[in-house]
Amino acid sequence: MLSFAFPLFLWGLTALLVPVLLHLMKRAIPVRLVFPSVRFLQKAHMPREGRRQPQDLLLLLLRLLLLAAVVLVFARPKWTPRQASAAVRPERDTVIVADLSASIGGWSGLESLRRHIRDIVATAPEQPIAVVLSSNRVLNVMPPGTSRTRVEEILAKLTVQPVAGEHQAALTQAAHLFQPGRQHTLILVSDFQQTDWQFAVLPSLPPDTEYRLVDINPDRADNAGVTRATVRPLDANTLRVVAEVRNFGNSEARRQVTLRAGGETVTHALTIPPRQVANTAFVVPRSDTSHGLLSLDADAYAADDTYHFWAGQFPPVRVLAVLPGEQDPQAQDELFFIRKALAVNDDASLVSFTVDTAESDALFAMDLDEVRSLLLLGAAGQFREQEFQLLKDFLENGGTALATPGAATAHLFQGLRRHKLLEADFLGIAGGRTRGNEIFGLGWVNPESILGRTFAKPEDTDLFLFAIYQYARLRCPDSVKVLLRTLDDDPALVECTVGKGRLFVSTFAFHTGWSDLPVTGSFLPLVRDLLSTAVPDDWGVIRLECGQPAPQPHTSEFASPGTARTDAPPDTSAPGVFALDGVPCEVNVSRRESVVEKVNLFDLQTQLQSGNATPQDSPAPTAPSVTGGGAARELWPWCAGAAAVLLLGELALALFLDRRELASHVNA
Repeated sequence: MLSFAFPLFLWGLTALLVPVLLHLMKRAIPVRLVFPSVRFLQKAHMPREGRRQPQDLLLLLLRLLLLAAVVLVFARPKWTPRQASAAVRPERDTVIVADLSASIGGWSGLESLRRHIRDIVATAPEQPIAVVLSSNRVLNVMPPGTSRTRVEEILAKLTVQPVAGEHQAALTQAAHLFQPGRQHTLILVSDFQQTDWQFAVLPSLPPDTEYRLVDINPDRADNAGVTRATVRPLDANTLRVVAEVRNFGNSEARRQVTLRAGGETVTHALTIPPRQVANTAFVVPRSDTSHGLLSLDADAYAADDTYHFWAGQFPPVRVLAVLPGEQDPQAQDELFFIRKALAVNDDASLVSFTVDTAESDALFAMDLDEVRSLLLLGAAGQFREQEFQLLKDFLENGGTALATPGAATAHLFQGLRRHKLLEADFLGIAGGRTRGNEIFGLGWVNPESILGRTFAKPEDTDLFLFAIYQYARLRCPDSVKVLLRTLDDDPALVECTVGKGRLFVSTFAFHTGWSDLPVTGSFLPLVRDLLSTAVPDDWGVIRLECGQPAPQPHTSEFASPGTARTDAPPDTSAPGVFALDGVPCEVNVSRRESVVEKVNLFDLQTQLQSGNATPQDSPAPTAPSVTGGGAARELWPWCAGAAAVLLLGELALALFLDRRELASHVNA
């Protein structure tokens, strides 16, 4: 039995009329005669022509056959022996993949999804239909043969999941539901949101699968949602909450933004341009509650109109103080002063600090993944190559370190230079109580540095008033940023960028044997500002999407070392806030589901079809075996070969006929 893969191309056979018309229009080639004078020419009438007949019938036949062969190549004919075609009468398997991700909850998507599935089931009352319910995973599978009553019961209880769609597992499950020896139809029922239908690796589906893509709400256009909340203290009694609202649509959005925290409710009006973000700030009093809520007035998609945020206390920043291996009274005094400075509560900041200690020879065994800042209090002078490399890796990964000189100051700066952490030359120690009691002081603060903001008017503070008894003299290139200078214009505090991190090096120790800085009022803001550079803008909160597992304590950068979870992991299936081992977590619906753009259905179908030619991880059903009559045979290669032969024959015959006609005219 003859069949065609692309039967629409057979309409190209109508083009066979073109060569016939061209042959009917063919005229004889005129012969040029030379006359000695036009006076011998007489006026005559052209004889009336009768009905035209096609010329060169053999050439016309070749051209008709050539054109027909080309059309058949595109139509892809296939011959199935009669006995085989009679033996293979496959029934059809139909699998419906239904999208239940968060975006289905908007624009009346859930009711539309139920209606479309009911219509599909009703059109094939006797045909076995399987249904796969999908969100970020396979929710439920109704295998082929499930009763229509059971399907209706499940459809009536469908609920949208507040998660971003990931449908690759559902397509793989659909492939396993197809039975060998049957025809296959895969029906995708979804809103086809652009972010949900992107595949890195396509599942393997039978190559002859027929696809139907059913868009349940093609008219979705406008949407706006709250995408972020940033909480910052203003003072001991008030908080500032900045709400970020994004307009995902193509038209301007005017929305009412409401904040609820504790017993306070505040509403602001906000206008958001198309495809842009607008912010609005709320100032509310502190309260004992840790749960805050931002909400918008309702629109067609309500899941992103609310945003749950943490309004309580935030965890401290972990700082590791590294001390010399032996008991060093100077380093112990430095640690005492720094701990006092970091223990002061700043009501206008989210950042608080906790300080742990370790000796320099044990640093290699420490887990620094949970450490934000290192304090090298005279200890870096005793570092070996292993510790210097560990410090470099810590800085390149985004950490912050503050180093002070100690007993082995020369070794400290040589090691920093050798590992390309600080490109500076050590020129020796200036001053000292045994060197004539010479006293130095600070005379300049870099206005473009982090200290320039804190000490904008240093003359109003005691930054330039304390005494420096000794310090390490450095010669720094322009690539090294100097934050503080002495009255003699020598660097007193320098900053270097190493990878993603920062290294601060003081040329004098935070000890009264080197300077009086630790007993001044400037010491506290100076140390806190330097260590605060290790704190990111979103410090103190883990932001999760619904359905995303909460991190384990050992993977959380905020958790205390050595802690272990004793209870079950928290539930992240619904929006809300909770504390995980003291670390605040915010859970909200993925804003991936808020975008209104859709995937191009033709491109998606083409992608699925092309993916079937190259099976990936999931096994495809085996092809049915056909016995007693042979397999189907593709005929288009024979048509292509015939077209090539006919083309050569047509060219040769046309050349022969043209030469013969010209020769006859010349002889005449």
